[in-house]
Amino acid sequence: MVSALLRGRGTNEEGLSGMKLLEPYHVLDLTGPLGFVAGKVMADLGADVVKVEPPGGDPSRQWPPYVAHDHQPQGLFWIATNAGKRSSRVCRRPLRSNASRNAPFCR
Repeated sequence: MVSALLRGRGTNEEGLSGMKLLEPYHVLDLTGPLGFVAGKVMADLGADVVKVEPPGGDPSRQWPPYVAHDHQPQGLFWIATNAGKRSSRVCRRPLRSNASRNAPFCR
């Protein structure tokens, strides 16, 4: 089957180009700087990757060199390794009601 796809035969007429192998998967990226690239590779292969950042944001956003992004400086390393991911940060709030128990993340 793979050789047929590489030759342009089978279900995908373009071969493997444009094929998203991990498209049906959803991934939570809870890693630190050593794991950023793993999430990036999964996003590049089509997975829906959500990067969960600590309260106050990821510290690597402030690592030099900087690039102007949305009218504020962002670390180029953070931008390069988190491209293609959605982002959310964890909120610290007391779990007093059912509503706050069902919504542990901030946007």
